Amino acid sequence: MTHPIQPKARARLVGRLRVLLLAVMLAPPTASRAVTETPEPRAFAACEQADGALLVRAAEAAPVTERCHALDLPQGAAPRWVGWLGGAPAASGRVTVEGLIRDGVFVPRAARSLTPAAPDAARPWPLLEPLLSRAVLRPYGVEERAEARREGKGLVLTCRAGEKPAGVVLDLSHAPVPGGAALAWRWRVSGGSNLTLGVAPARDEAATRLVALREKGELPAWGEAPALLVAACPATAGEATILDLRLEHRLPKVTPSVSRALWAWRPERWRDQPEALLDALTAKGADRVFVTLTIEEAGGVAHAEALARFVERAQGRGIAVVAVEGDPAMALAAGRTVALARLAAIAAYQRAAPPGARLAGIQYDVEPYLLPAFAEDAPGVLRGWAETIDALAAAAPAELDMVVPFWLAGDRDAAASVLPALARVAGRVTVMAYRTEAAAIQAAATGFLAWGERVGRPVVIALEAGPVDDEATRVFAPAARGTLHLVATRDGRRIAALLDAEREGQPSAVLRLEREVPAPGAWVSFLGDEARLTATAASVAPGLAAWSSFAGFAWHGVID
Repeated sequence: MTHPIQPKARARLVGRLRVLLLAVMLAPPTASRAVTETPEPRAFAACEQADGALLVRAAEAAPVTERCHALDLPQGAAPRWVGWLGGAPAASGRVTVEGLIRDGVFVPRAARSLTPAAPDAARPWPLLEPLLSRAVLRPYGVEERAEARREGKGLVLTCRAGEKPAGVVLDLSHAPVPGGAALAWRWRVSGGSNLTLGVAPARDEAATRLVALREKGELPAWGEAPALLVAACPATAGEATILDLRLEHRLPKVTPSVSRALWAWRPERWRDQPEALLDALTAKGADRVFVTLTIEEAGGVAHAEALARFVERAQGRGIAVVAVEGDPAMALAAGRTVALARLAAIAAYQRAAPPGARLAGIQYDVEPYLLPAFAEDAPGVLRGWAETIDALAAAAPAELDMVVPFWLAGDRDAAASVLPALARVAGRVTVMAYRTEAAAIQAAATGFLAWGERVGRPVVIALEAGPVDDEATRVFAPAARGTLHLVATRDGRRIAALLDAEREGQPSAVLRLEREVPAPGAWVSFLGDEARLTATAASVAPGLAAWSSFAGFAWHGVID
């Protein structure tokens, strides 16, 4: 029998095996050798594996093949880790190495050239977040009688008497309003009832609509447009302090009825303890559960009768059952074949099962960016993922639910391949907005919620509660000596090799550790704090519901 492995668990397992193999291969001479003997310098090669990973081998043991690349390293150097260097060479020459922190040890995963961050203009304003500090202030008027100054978190607007139009523009045009949402600018103000405030799209200041600047107020946001807020002075003198400004749901503040899905990864839960699992799901308010299936070697779903009974009982409690599949290799040709074979078994189950025992859908949690090949050829891997999505849709016997990371919505390569495939065939999209602060969840969710609004696809926002590793990104800069060496292959690609010690620069390009940027697991996961998860989800739900594409939450790590 074959079993699907959770992508995150699979990545950890593969990583540990590779570290173990490398440690064995590079082990020092055994104690039986004379301590005065100086070992000969060793030469190494990096050999490509099916998933794009590079396996270090002693040069004399490496097969003579185009898939093995000589590591031209300084004499006596031994590589601790090697991987493809992704991205075009950066002007600064800097390289980032991303990895996990396990027991205080940095475990590398991927290397990329350090490119400048995307400008803020590419990122819509998040909901909930105070925006006064982000506004660029521009007084206007030929009489120069309007002034603005910041005091603490507030903004003081002062007008002197005059005859000509005057005021202050709060320029927020350096980022668009989140697309497709029913949003309004809301503010709190002290004083200044004779001033007025208006909002206009940055492309058309003449469209400004003014309202009195009272203690509380709101104006509709211009969807998907950069914004200008205009505080206009009266003919008489006046002063007001804007205490708060933010984007919020324009509809009445009510807590929406929000769907909640949970993952239950262990098949023995639904097979051997179905009532206990259903009790747990009911207690947590779930109306959907993602379960893993076992596919027999002969091509059928194992324990089909038990699955049918579980699905029927779950439906009786108002809980939809969805099969979850996934492996990063499914984005590659060989993995696609495996995925389709497993899907054929699920389709056979659906045909044989009575209506009340059929699965409500099939979820695919592929995560191909975990493949080592992604660092070297991200566009190619994403194109393969899109091919897999289309192939699965052509054979699917139920609705497809595709799991994606939140950053995919703004990825240029994904926009050319994966996003169009999702728009064509996905019944719903589950977005891993894995953050733990309300504002960060809002910001992570915005891109896909706006995308779902445009293409007419429901979007589920997933939050993490299970154990996750701390992560870190190490930044390396060119230097005369360093531990990171870059090796060019015969076909023009580049390999990043972390060495056992600092070495000088020739014959390979050399970089030295400049700084480390930590990313604690607590930023990503609620780490078992279900009370905080529940409270945070409740606080962000009204804002997410500003998009009609919002289809509820999925919580990972709560059941299994």
